[in-house]
Amino acid sequence: MYKDLSCWNKWILKNKPLFGGIVETRVKQPKISKFVNTILPGWFFTDNYNFSALGKVWVLWHPSVKVVVLSKSLQQVTCEVCLPAQNEAIIVTIVYAANDRKLRAGLWVELETLATSSLLVNKPWSVLGDFNQTLSPQEHSSPNSLNIDKQMREFGQSLLHAELGDLNFRGNTFTWCNKQKSKPVAKKLDRVLVPHRLGLLSMQLWLKLALHLVGYFLLQDQTRLLTCMFT
Repeated sequence: MYKDLSCWNKWILKNKPLFGGIVETRVKQPKISKFVNTILPGWFFTDNYNFSALGKVWVLWHPSVKVVVLSKSLQQVTCEVCLPAQNEAIIVTIVYAANDRKLRAGLWVELETLATSSLLVNKPWSVLGDFNQTLSPQEHSSPNSLNIDKQMREFGQSLLHAELGDLNFRGNTFTWCNKQKSKPVAKKLDRVLVPHRLGLLSMQLWLKLALHLVGYFLLQDQTRLLTCMFT
C-alpha cells in the first residue's frame, strides 16, 4: 500500500471523506499508525488485527465524526456512525470476504444475524466492501457457464435472508481484474448493499440525513478504491 500513497493523497484531496474503510491492506499492525498519520493525520481508526495478522479491514474517521464499534470479526467491522451536524446515526459494515468458500459462508451468516439485530432497529444500514464472490455469470467478463453455481446461490440466498440488495451505482461494473494481458479476466466482487425493502421509516431516516443513495466504484491507477460517497 505504501507505493500507492500518491494515489491515496490525490483521492483524499479530491473527495474530502470524513469516514471510510480500507480492505485487503496487507499491512502489519505496527505500521498502521504510520500509514494513517501519513495520509490522514489526526484521524482515528480501528481494525481487525485480532482476527488477522495482516489487518484485512480498517475503519477510519475524522475527529468530527462519532463512531461506536458494534462488531468485529475476521471478515467484517460494523460501526454506528454519526456524521457532523447530524443527530441520527447510520450503521456501516465494512467487509472483506475470505477467498475460502467455507470461511465466506461464515460472513453470510454474520450478515443475516446483523440484519435481525436490535442494534440496527430504526437505523439506516449499509454493507460495503469486497465480497470475493459474484452473484451471477454476468458479473464475470468470461463466464464458463450461464448457470448460477452453488457459491452464487449461497451468496444470493444469504442476501435474500438479510433482505439486502445492491445500491444504485455509477462507475465500473467490474471491480477486480487478474492483470494478465494474455488471458484477462474481470469480475464484480465489490458492492454496496442496503436493505432492498426500504420501508417508509427507513427511507425517511435516509432522507432526514440528506444522503443520496448512490455508490461509486472508481479505479485509481493501480489501486482498487471502492468508494461509496454519501453527499
